[in-house]
Amino acid sequence: VTIEEKLKELTERIGAAVESSFADISSGVKAKIDVILTFLAILMLFRNRTLEVSQDKLFGDIKIKRNNKE
Repeated sequence: VTIEEKLKELTERIGAAVESSFADISSGVKAKIDVILTFLAILMLFRNRTLEVSQDKLFGDIKIKRNNKE
């Protein structure tokens, strides 16, 4: 799996849902490298302002949603 594939997968997944969480997105992932690639893809999409990311408390679940302001 490449980072480009993860970016495409996340874009499609977030486009279909109003809001998701990192736990939901990474729940079916078996290999550590896939979890890492998923997290990096989220960071890249956040940097590009495609996604909004929030966390209510330290070590809490990361909430992810599409940025509708762009």
